[in-house]
Amino acid sequence: MKTGQIDAGLQRLMEAESWPEVIAILLDRAPDYVARGRVEALRQHISSLPEALHVPLLYWRGLCALDSDPAAALLDLEAAYEHSALATDASAAASAQLQIAAAAAVALVALSRVKDLDRWLAVMDRHAALAAQVQAESMEACIVPGFLATVVYRAPWHPLADALAARAERLLHWESAPGQRTLLGSLALHLLWRGQVDRLERVLLRIDALSAQSLASPVTLMRWWSVGVLVKTLLGQHDAARADADQALALVAREPTLAPQRTAAELQRMIVAIACRDAAAARLHLQRASATLHPDQAVERAILEGQHAMLALLEDDRPAALRLARAAVVSAREGGLLMREHIALINHALAAAHSGEHQEAADIVAAVFAHPFHVLCVWHHWVGGIVAAYVALQRGDEADALQRLRGALASAQTHGYRFGPMLYAASGLMPRLAALALAHRIHPDVVRDIVLRHDLAAPPGAGDRWPWAVTIRALGGWHIERADGPMPSSRKESRRLLELLQLLVAHGSTPVPQDVVTDTLWPDAEGDAARNALDNALHRLRKWLGGDDRILLRQGALSLNSARCWTDVAALEAALISALNPAMNPALDDSSAAPHPAPPVAWRHLYPGPLLPGNDATVVAARRTA
Repeated sequence: MKTGQIDAGLQRLMEAESWPEVIAILLDRAPDYVARGRVEALRQHISSLPEALHVPLLYWRGLCALDSDPAAALLDLEAAYEHSALATDASAAASAQLQIAAAAAVALVALSRVKDLDRWLAVMDRHAALAAQVQAESMEACIVPGFLATVVYRAPWHPLADALAARAERLLHWESAPGQRTLLGSLALHLLWRGQVDRLERVLLRIDALSAQSLASPVTLMRWWSVGVLVKTLLGQHDAARADADQALALVAREPTLAPQRTAAELQRMIVAIACRDAAAARLHLQRASATLHPDQAVERAILEGQHAMLALLEDDRPAALRLARAAVVSAREGGLLMREHIALINHALAAAHSGEHQEAADIVAAVFAHPFHVLCVWHHWVGGIVAAYVALQRGDEADALQRLRGALASAQTHGYRFGPMLYAASGLMPRLAALALAHRIHPDVVRDIVLRHDLAAPPGAGDRWPWAVTIRALGGWHIERADGPMPSSRKESRRLLELLQLLVAHGSTPVPQDVVTDTLWPDAEGDAARNALDNALHRLRKWLGGDDRILLRQGALSLNSARCWTDVAALEAALISALNPAMNPALDDSSAAPHPAPPVAWRHLYPGPLLPGNDATVVAARRTA
């Protein structure tokens, strides 16, 4: 023992049945075993003792089982807590009870029994002064994961929350400490909610690095991937989230012990599919999650119902979305996770507004903003604010919608938020609000970034402030630009391509029949040859403009996609129509958030000169004088 051969010394003492000495050494050396990642060795030493002698070591035995068997760990920890109450030294008892409470919290989170955390939260509050003290690092690794999980899941407004998060960040290098996967998950959620995206990115990098190590247990990998999928999805990092979710599903498929986590893994993959607006994949994983859902999985049931509601929005099944969103709120409350309850309320408000239940939506928005979780969760300020703006817009209260937008976009600007799966599941929500914000110059840089990052299609009447994928000016000259960078330059951009594009531009919003195009551009070619030439030119032109959706082909006629391309010709055409007949202006449609038509003086700048000067094509010339 004096030479440091602790394992060998313990073995000798056990062979001699010197149990009091063995217990004393284990109690003294247990923190060192944990600090060096030798949890399994400590567990084996404790197991070698006669069962009747395990009582003094119940805490350490429970701690060793946290990651492998949280249910067994919880039984040991509860028994250890009962024995701690018999201690005569009050200070020692308080310290022991805090350690036990922290470890029990980790076990409960692993078991999804978050409501039961309240018992251990009360223990932490009873010894608040001691809990606030920073301990030696080896002790911090034992207590901080559980304390942070307790406040994150049950009392995120707790005065110790920020301090515990800071202490947790200093423990990220403790890769093998019991509760490390809970620490990483709790810390990531805390930072997300508080808007600490830079710190959150460091935690995600740590999770990715740890997940890549083959030494991590399957249970630990699942926990890390679940955190990665959730946070990356909410931040809009879809490819990285999909990779984590696919790895989790593959691990569940080959590891029989992970069968109970099949539902959670399918739900993770489902939320990624919703974020990517892939309804078919989302429904597939919904069906698989539903088939494995256990009646006791209250948290998973709430998640399933909430995501099913989002899928219904994506599929535009509004009655189903509202019914499922209502059910998700009930399930979330039963599960006891305040974050889940709050996000379920936001989803409920969205589904109600999208379904035309305006009073119900307004009432739920009030509940969202009155919820204690809303006060501190700035990420929900972003998502909840956007939904509240949509609720106001749907009921025709533009002033309230603008006020809500200012708050939500201010949060987005401060904290870097740009995404939220439910916001992009409801058709038209983000484009309408983006157009409204741009029209009123509300954080335009943030809005343009959102539009471009998520490739939002412009709503009717969006105007020239929208960051169009393609902008073309053909009155008084010729200028074209793409939002994603300079126009590609190539010798293949033949004169014929420009003639085809100018022909479409000259017609404004009016589709041009394919026969008119071929007769104009290939008058000497016969039927099939002309059509083949058009198909080839159309393919090249779409590629040059940045995507197949830039030019539409419907009922045998071609036109620029008005949701992707802005032209001064179409804008002038719409302005003139509006001036002559305001009822025909798409900006006045209830489905659009665009501003009212401007007076003539404001749109005269759209006509700096004649259409496509120098283009002598008969069709263009006819449009010039139309």
